[in-house]
Amino acid sequence: MQEILVHVRQADVQAAGVRVALELGARFGARLSGLYVVPMVPAAFVAPEAVAIQGQFMAHELEEARGRADWWREACARRGVDGEWLALEGDPVDVIAHCASLADLVVMERPQSDPSAPVGFGTVSRSLFAGASPMLVVPDVCQVRTPGRRVMIAWNGAREAARAVRAALPLLQRAEAVRVLVGARRDEGLPLAPPALALRPWLERRGVTADYVDFAPAGKVGSAMLEAASAYEADMLVMGAWGRSRLAELALGGTTRYLFQNSGLPLLVAH
Repeated sequence: MQEILVHVRQADVQAAGVRVALELGARFGARLSGLYVVPMVPAAFVAPEAVAIQGQFMAHELEEARGRADWWREACARRGVDGEWLALEGDPVDVIAHCASLADLVVMERPQSDPSAPVGFGTVSRSLFAGASPMLVVPDVCQVRTPGRRVMIAWNGAREAARAVRAALPLLQRAEAVRVLVGARRDEGLPLAPPALALRPWLERRGVTADYVDFAPAGKVGSAMLEAASAYEADMLVMGAWGRSRLAELALGGTTRYLFQNSGLPLLVAH
């Protein structure tokens, strides 16, 4: 893990996303690119008289954001990490997806403490769908200091889960303990369904020892997963995200949506 992009919501080294990113950067000797995006508000350009006001506001915010470069570099230097600061303007999702193109991992903090924060069409999930690299979603209420010591993997043999595990490999190889919850895929048994991917031999060939637990909860998958993580004292969950369409998840609920709203642990996800 050599390149980590960090979406910075606030210039505070104690903010959960920044704190976790600095810890990972120090552990792996990775280069940390801190990214602050000054969002464009399309609605502000509908009225001609609002264009000048919005332009001045964005220019002022961008200047302030660029002024935080020293703060970021100093925060990285204190952890012995090579740091770069990016302050850009535009649509946050487009900017994040573009800057993440060569990153091994994107760290994004989700404002879980804000009940009005969107889940299905929020910045985090939209950035994941926009083609950003695998993502470590850190809830702003996260208390974990060193994620990746005890890792739980939610495995169903699907492509999304495989991408998440592959991104998590550097963490898994250094973890003290790894547990795999083995569940069924939604299309399992259907005609022309692709075969489930074999995780156990893949991990063994890469030196990762894990224990495997069958996972078939009778109730809500998301809440059962959090209960299993708590019982295992996990400090990180690895899983595929949005295994079905976001519209279906928004209408019916779903595991990704539930965990984004309720997990206090960092979630390493991929789509």
